[in-house]
Amino acid sequence: MTTQADLIRSDLSRLPLRALAALLARGAKRHRPQFDLPGDTPDRAEHMNAVDKAIRIVWEYAKGGDFPEAAAQELATGGLSAACVGPGNAFGIPAHKAAMAIGAVFAALYMTHETAIDRALQSIQSDGLEAQMVRQDYEKLRGLGLGTFPDPGQPIDPASLGPMWPEDHI
Repeated sequence: MTTQADLIRSDLSRLPLRALAALLARGAKRHRPQFDLPGDTPDRAEHMNAVDKAIRIVWEYAKGGDFPEAAAQELATGGLSAACVGPGNAFGIPAHKAAMAIGAVFAALYMTHETAIDRALQSIQSDGLEAQMVRQDYEKLRGLGLGTFPDPGQPIDPASLGPMWPEDHI
């Protein structure tokens, strides 16, 4: 019996690494506006910067940039740390998505492909409108024929996939 998770795992393993990075970066970036720790949070700036840098590195890798191994490990840890200090899911989810996005690319490059897909699944886990947007991004990326996993594939600017949300989204 095939489960929804199996279908998603199968889908993700069809994307080359840069296309997968584009998908993950867009998902993390969709949630970024929700991540704003209270001003009195210890190490607030450090946590905010870790999330922003993680998204930026994955975004730039998708576009053809280098993937800095040491910085990626540090930022994945920083993103998870930021998720832990956030008071509730409203703050923790965006940080977790960024940490898993950078962790997925790191795993694909330096660990196992299975670990990469596991982290990617954690990064894109969503429902409702967000799940529809992730699926829409995935379909666009598949249609571009950028290569196959685990190869890097051709560079893709995540912004070229269109708006992050529908125009009528509030």
